[in-house]
Amino acid sequence: MQELKIQYQSNSFPRKAIQDGITLDEVAWAHGFGEYLAGGKGKEQLSTTKLRKFFGELRRLEAEIEPKDFKTDQLVMLIPKLAYDVGRTKKDNRGNKVRVEDFYRELTSGISEVKEYTHFKNFIKLVEAIVAYHKVYESSNNNKNSDNH
Repeated sequence: MQELKIQYQSNSFPRKAIQDGITLDEVAWAHGFGEYLAGGKGKEQLSTTKLRKFFGELRRLEAEIEPKDFKTDQLVMLIPKLAYDVGRTKKDNRGNKVRVEDFYRELTSGISEVKEYTHFKNFIKLVEAIVAYHKVYESSNNNKNSDNH
């Protein structure tokens, strides 16, 4: 079995996975991105609430849309919701961008690749992997922080 090499580089959403399906490379990307989103301190991190809210919207759409009736317009309308979260989230004390901006940029890139229902399902799988890895690293970061007190 191929080794999982954890990797995330800015502006690197695995667009090919939307059309072709998820491979170990995309899982590795989701792993690295989930870890990155959970990293940092305070305002830098992407909150679980924001991540779960977006994922919940995806799942709601999935439940409401019949595969034969799929149109991208409902999915595309999640982009302004992501932008709203970016606007509501202030930069950290040093004026640095926060990870919600990267989340917006990467997922907007992925949404733009969705053209049909199977693409939509692949996008959901990738976001689900991000959520899972974010949870792993968020929990480990919280444990580190509580150990330091």
